[in-house]
Amino acid sequence: MEETGLERVGKEVLQKAGIEKNVIVRMSSDDLGLKPRFEVTQDGQLEITAIHEAEVRRLTGRFVVKQMFPGYKWLLAAHPYRFAVIPSLLIVLVTLLELLGITAFQDLSISISIISEIIIASILIFFSYTASLRYHKWKSEFSEYMREIDAVTAYDGDEYETDQHASVLTMASSAGISILLLILKSEVSAIELDIISPIALVALFASALTLFVEMQRGFFDESCFDETDWIDDELRDPTTSEANIASRLSAQIAGEIDELNLSDYFERETGLDASKIDVDYREIPFPHCRLFHYYTDEDTLIFEVNDLNQSSAIHFVDSRLRRLATPYFKELGLRWRVLIIFNLLFLIFFYLTLPLVWYAFGILGGQLTLLAGGIIMMVTSWINYKNHQKAQESYRSLLDESKYMTDYDKQYYYDSLFANMTAYDIKLLAAFLVLAAIVELIIYLLL
Repeated sequence: MEETGLERVGKEVLQKAGIEKNVIVRMSSDDLGLKPRFEVTQDGQLEITAIHEAEVRRLTGRFVVKQMFPGYKWLLAAHPYRFAVIPSLLIVLVTLLELLGITAFQDLSISISIISEIIIASILIFFSYTASLRYHKWKSEFSEYMREIDAVTAYDGDEYETDQHASVLTMASSAGISILLLILKSEVSAIELDIISPIALVALFASALTLFVEMQRGFFDESCFDETDWIDDELRDPTTSEANIASRLSAQIAGEIDELNLSDYFERETGLDASKIDVDYREIPFPHCRLFHYYTDEDTLIFEVNDLNQSSAIHFVDSRLRRLATPYFKELGLRWRVLIIFNLLFLIFFYLTLPLVWYAFGILGGQLTLLAGGIIMMVTSWINYKNHQKAQESYRSLLDESKYMTDYDKQYYYDSLFANMTAYDIKLLAAFLVLAAIVELIIYLLL
């Protein structure tokens, strides 16, 4: 069977990694419902289910790294949120075994509980330490190697971003489960809480300490900042290649501003009519470092663009300009655009302050406050939903009119920028209603 172009792409990545293996690409589509994936067949060939070159590169690269990394290292680097679930499951398992042991051997209940708490404390400390102080290092190794074998593409989103999310989730979930189970054990067993709590408290403190150390790494991703780009604390001059790409992007931006009628938008936002523009382009190593930003310098509108290469920069700039041309940005004022942020903050602070209202004004005051909060959330959620729905339809139409993008590009940028907008509105409202139902259930049980 003749080798396809996508299979040659996969083989190139394997060859850069020094692996001799055949690659078979099975074409997929949204209609078939098959997600991009890879597996090794019985005869030792790498079989990839994908639809685009970017997916083949990414999956082949992940296969290579998975072969190189130990299982635990691969799990944390590539699937940090799966890793975060493991300590919680282990803590639940240890607690169940402890309760069974106490029931079966009541004379040894104190010893069993102390041993159990030591094991749980060890789980807390080990997984918090690993997630906090090893995740950043291993994820960076994973990302750098993917780049070395040319497996990184502009369509990988935040695949290579290193943040504190995994550390926080591991610590929060395992600590929360531990506290809840500690309370549960004090209720269902004969063991006094104050006998075993010091062990749990020490473990929680040690876990929190590792998380604190991790948070001090900084709030920016180090992989986006290459030290070679700075000379005497100043950004280096663009290379010849970057200057040529900047010139190409400048012509594209000027043409699209006219095509999309964005002059009024930029004049409203910056005070300039976009008659004179310039582009500062830089190449960056990873897709989550991509940047599209504009600002003014005297009478010139400057567009700052960071991307992996010229081709992806053309698509990236096109997607951002067309996003600005949607009614959501072009017609709506800032106060309407930040309404979804208001809903999120309102949801958080409403339920933080509700107990105080309840304490000050009683059950009736709390009920009326809950009703008022529900009305506010429903009205603002409906406004958000309609605005975002209109923006989705407009953005989809604008992408369809693009002369720069393929169908795959259009779907990717739609999914990454606008596809989930209405879903966020519904989820926030649903979260408010679920919490309201829990509050009402608590009132019913108390009364």
